[in-house]
Amino acid sequence: MSKFNAFLNKVSQGRLSKNKEFSPERTIDRDAMEIYSWWKHTYVYIRKNKIRAWQVVFLLAFIAGIIVTTLWLITIRIENKSDATDGGKEISMDIIKYKGCIADGVLSGYGDDTDNSILLLERSECQYLHRAVETWTAHPNFTLVEENLKKFKREDFIFGMFLAEALDPRLEYKDDNKKFVFSKMCKEGSEGFWGPDTCKADFSKKEYRKYLDHITQRAMDLGIQSFLFGQIMFQDDKINTDSYAYDIVSDMRDYAQKTGKKIIIGAQTNTITNESYLRMFDYIEGGVGINTVGDIENGPCFSFQGNDQFKNWCWALLWNERYASRANNVLLHLDWRGDKTDDMSIFARMDQNVRKKTLRNLYNFFREKEMGFLLPMLAVVAKDNNGGCYGPKENFYSPDNNLGCQDENAINNILALREDEEFILVNKEVIPENKEVQTNDAVFISQIVPQEMIAGQKYTISLSLKNSGKASWTNTEKYALGSQSPQDNNLWGGRIFLTPEEVVAPGQTKHFIFIVTAPKESGEYMFQWRMVQEFKEWFGNFTTKTPIRVINLS
Repeated sequence: MSKFNAFLNKVSQGRLSKNKEFSPERTIDRDAMEIYSWWKHTYVYIRKNKIRAWQVVFLLAFIAGIIVTTLWLITIRIENKSDATDGGKEISMDIIKYKGCIADGVLSGYGDDTDNSILLLERSECQYLHRAVETWTAHPNFTLVEENLKKFKREDFIFGMFLAEALDPRLEYKDDNKKFVFSKMCKEGSEGFWGPDTCKADFSKKEYRKYLDHITQRAMDLGIQSFLFGQIMFQDDKINTDSYAYDIVSDMRDYAQKTGKKIIIGAQTNTITNESYLRMFDYIEGGVGINTVGDIENGPCFSFQGNDQFKNWCWALLWNERYASRANNVLLHLDWRGDKTDDMSIFARMDQNVRKKTLRNLYNFFREKEMGFLLPMLAVVAKDNNGGCYGPKENFYSPDNNLGCQDENAINNILALREDEEFILVNKEVIPENKEVQTNDAVFISQIVPQEMIAGQKYTISLSLKNSGKASWTNTEKYALGSQSPQDNNLWGGRIFLTPEEVVAPGQTKHFIFIVTAPKESGEYMFQWRMVQEFKEWFGNFTTKTPIRVINLS
């Protein structure tokens, strides 16, 4: 083997000597003089050299830099993944519809008592907080939103954001080295539409679309998951396939998918009936319209009673088949505009017991229709509200038991699907405590019936009665709701029977939901009902005797 190595040395030296640039004086050449062979390969042995101290420092610094950079990149990827996870809670539409609450601007500092408002929500049965981030006329303050998000301890909340139809053209918005000018987002000729220093937002304006793209992405990064376009028909002039809304919504969904976030998108669609347009959204949303005793009208629309500029405008009642049948989901709530004629202001002026009945009636009424009624936790009311109750400040409602309205227990009982014991007791006062429980008995709980109808049109009615007797109500035993005033009249249908399989046990509440047709002649008609077991007896409380005014439009 030694002779073979010697031979390789000679060959190597011979080859090197033929290289004109070879000089044995060069360090690299001297270091490479020793050559070895193993398994048909030739290797050059490089002798060790001394390395200067500065070279060591430079080399270590270079290696450390690579390590730090790698760790930084890994951290960024983890943070991005964490952001996506924070906004990635699964969204159940049942939670949105049946555990939803209005929490107007709680993350934006509305109501002037954010800390106590958060405590109220933390101890509530709410899981979805609708409109928690507000943008009415102004851009969102994401610094404040993030601060308030950190104050929440519960992790099951789904937060919503309102994308308002109103802008203040005097404002500019700078964020993340981007600048947005509100005057470039306004619809032509709409200045002053919502009051001084306001305009309508316009989807056709490129500046507005860029602004929406920016603020929705910022909100998603913070964990906001529900986005509601306010009165979209004001923002969009093209309620068809050419609408910019399709691109705006698509961009929002693309960003959510790319970043691993789960979102839902809704709109206040008013009288829009284009099914393709409505189904672009996960839900449509609107107010209900109540009177002073909590009754609502069920029709395609009713006339607006606010500002004169809306006098020929129809406010859509979205649970009507005209809209609901064309939409994916419907959410309703007590609407507010900040004047005495809106739902929230009327609600705040009610007696507390009437408020409880109204909320329970509405929640049950819409749940039967598989629609969501969002309970009011934080919402605007009129400043001059004729002695109505309010929360942390005069023009802001809160049900907090520590403040004026004290509806907190009633709302939580409704959301938890509990019988409101206090509420039931109020209604049981009509029954003497020492009265023996009868075989057949009923306590009237509540009703939803319009006080005005259009001749010949159909309306949905909701009546709730509690079985306070010993016997169960069944169709077989011929239990029914029967008409009164006068008894057995056929004006409103005469009898409303239970379904064949239905059993209303003692202690349970039955929600009768049925359709009536208004009389063909105009005038005032009485509306009243009572439970009956056919061919045996009438029993229990009468429902509230309600006069209904029928008008003829022809």
